[in-house]
Amino acid sequence: MKKKLFLPVALAAVLLLTAVLAVVHLTSREQMQPGQLAVVYREKQQTVVFAELPLQQVKGTISNAKGETFPIDAKGISVAAFLDELDISGYSKVTVVADDEYRAEVGADEIAADGVVYLIEEDGGVKMLVFTDKNSKRNVSNLVRVEVS
Repeated sequence: MKKKLFLPVALAAVLLLTAVLAVVHLTSREQMQPGQLAVVYREKQQTVVFAELPLQQVKGTISNAKGETFPIDAKGISVAAFLDELDISGYSKVTVVADDEYRAEVGADEIAADGVVYLIEEDGGVKMLVFTDKNSKRNVSNLVRVEVS
């Protein structure tokens, strides 16, 4: 009889532990209002309302790993101009974090290159585009945080 009870009890314990960990993970994720970004630089954090930045029209084409291309025509700002607006300089990289904790990194050399890295408005939120990427892995939607180092 003990052998018959072990498997259901172990399964119930694993399911309970999974549920508890899921709740802890979901409640610990950073929550931002749509269109807002937390910017972390030198261990200080500030909140930026994206729509209040000097946005301009961003046009171009991105491609995915399959070689499919997609036109871009949106309001946005280059990451270099974004950092200038916040008086941030002397950085080596910028890491963006999406609401699902997906992270992507761009170096200072890419940021300095004209027409390469942008933050754009997308469905009420913010998306990073890297026009030089051939597989779109650094084109990140639903940004909540920008870490500058």
